Amino acid sequence: MSSEKKIRDLLPYYVRGLLSEPEKRKVEEALKKDPALREELEEWRALSGAYDLLAAEEKPPEDLFLRLRARLHSSRRRIWIFTLRAFPSFKTLVIIFQFLLIVFLGIKAYHPSPLHYTTLSAPVKEKGELINVLFQPQAQEKEIRRLLLSVGARIVDGPYPSGLYVIRVNNPGEVPRVLAVFRKSPLVRLAERAS
Repeated sequence: MSSEKKIRDLLPYYVRGLLSEPEKRKVEEALKKDPALREELEEWRALSGAYDLLAAEEKPPEDLFLRLRARLHSSRRRIWIFTLRAFPSFKTLVIIFQFLLIVFLGIKAYHPSPLHYTTLSAPVKEKGELINVLFQPQAQEKEIRRLLLSVGARIVDGPYPSGLYVIRVNNPGEVPRVLAVFRKSPLVRLAERAS
């Protein structure tokens, strides 16, 4: 910020007599050198004088605060009383809420929504054919997963104690191709259609 700008910012405080001595000296030195700054100082003095005249003209009565406070207090009391009369009591609101809840539950009981839940243990009807597959004991899960993903099949049951898995193929027309891929894979010991 330039020093001229700083001096201009201090002019209103100079007019009101609010500057420290060093600041006051800086402003007075700048005023001696700059005629434009002196003009601006005169404008600030005129503005300050107008403000003082305006403030002196209308002085509020001394008891204004007390009268306003009394009026606000009485109007708050009237609003509070009106509010209490306008709204029903808490007991009435609770009774209305309970009545509406009973009506809502009654309607729901006679018109249940069509929600269908399937538990994890419920049999799922899926399309496709099942294949029994017995993997080699040294086959790793990652290799089995890659093989199943390559033919579009997934495990739906197993392993049984014998190591047998039940695999589902969604497209029945793909079963011969999937069986051929499983039988050629070194990961599979046995692959047959499930009966």
